[in-house]
Amino acid sequence: MKILIFILSITIILGGPINDDCEEIRVFLKEKYNNISDCYYLGYPGRLNRIAINNDGSFTKEDFKKIFSYDTLEKLTIILENNKNVIDPYTLYPSEISQLENVKELNIINENGTTEISKQFAFSNTLDYLNLVNITFKIPLDFPNALNKLSLSNVKFEKPLEFPNTLEELSLKNITFTMPLNLPNSLKKVYISNFNYDFSYIASLTKLESLDFNFQSDIPSNDKMSSLKNLTNVTSVSFAYSEKKITEIPEFIYSLKNIEKLDFSYQAVREIPENLCTLTHLEELKFCDNKLEGTLPKCLNDISSLSYVDFSGNSELKGNALNDNGDWCDYSYTHVKFDPNMQCIRNVRNNSSLVYSEYEINSFVFTGLILLAIIIGLIVVIVIIIIYYRKMKIKEKNNPKEKFNAGKKALLILLLIILFIIVIFLIMALFLFILLKSMGIGYHD
Repeated sequence: MKILIFILSITIILGGPINDDCEEIRVFLKEKYNNISDCYYLGYPGRLNRIAINNDGSFTKEDFKKIFSYDTLEKLTIILENNKNVIDPYTLYPSEISQLENVKELNIINENGTTEISKQFAFSNTLDYLNLVNITFKIPLDFPNALNKLSLSNVKFEKPLEFPNTLEELSLKNITFTMPLNLPNSLKKVYISNFNYDFSYIASLTKLESLDFNFQSDIPSNDKMSSLKNLTNVTSVSFAYSEKKITEIPEFIYSLKNIEKLDFSYQAVREIPENLCTLTHLEELKFCDNKLEGTLPKCLNDISSLSYVDFSGNSELKGNALNDNGDWCDYSYTHVKFDPNMQCIRNVRNNSSLVYSEYEINSFVFTGLILLAIIIGLIVVIVIIIIYYRKMKIKEKNNPKEKFNAGKKALLILLLIILFIIVIFLIMALFLFILLKSMGIGYHD
């Protein structure tokens, strides 16, 4: 046994053959391997797990067949580059992709404009996740029967579209349909970005549990979104990271009586109305880095399930903190009064992965700049005093008859020592301030 281990070690050291699928692909493709932006293998020997192909038209049928010959491949990404050079339809989208039964995730991305697909576009029926970006389909598209997650970004369909009844998660970003949108009732999670269709298409999804919005242009009116109040099974709604800032809570939210998580992080909401207290199943409430004014509604304390609140980064928010929920409550960089010994406050302070709000960062920078300005000012004073003292010495040397007061010299030296000590102290304070901030310490009410 020891001899076999020794021989294997010598083979590896001397650069002998190692059963690594990515290395095997590299040897086969030669210079074309530069178009493989990601190749990842698992275990030993290394079996191909995922690969990303930058398809610029240089790959041949033999190249694709080699790559697709590995039955351990689970994640495949095809990036269409300079696709105008791709003349052969096979090279654009090899037909073998539909036969890759072990591939669970497929990404087809066009990084240069929009690719038009007018040939048959088939997928493996075992596919679980499909991501299509910047593509126009001029032909009917048949999704895999077992598809669970679908992401469509800047995709245009010119033929009728049928979604599989197994679909549970759907992401729609800048989508153009020329026909009615028939979404499957199996959907549980939907992400919408720049959705210009009637929201009734979504309101009919009775099994929907999670709804995320990202508005990039105009925010729909309450009338346009009113049909969403019928989503009685929704437990999570998020407007976080919406590029077009939300300034008020949409009215349909108050009708979602089973909602548990509500996220308006990084928006521009100015007020939390008392209507929010009617959502008695709320567990998480996030309004960090908004423009909240006034005080928090006291009736929020009546929601016994509310265990996670984040109001940080709202500098105009005042009043008293909510009751200690024992889980998480962040009031940093607000004017909300709270007991620092509250368990939920301690949980926030002990979290080493805390991300500072924009207001917190600005306050940190401002305080640091003040300390730095004081240090620089004192250093300038010290330099001026030293220059003045040296001129005194030179003048005294050139004119021995003119003697300066010994007390005056001693006073200057003492002043220099004091200023020097103050500068050292301030530098240490600045260093300690930066260190504490980097550790997530330094909250205030």
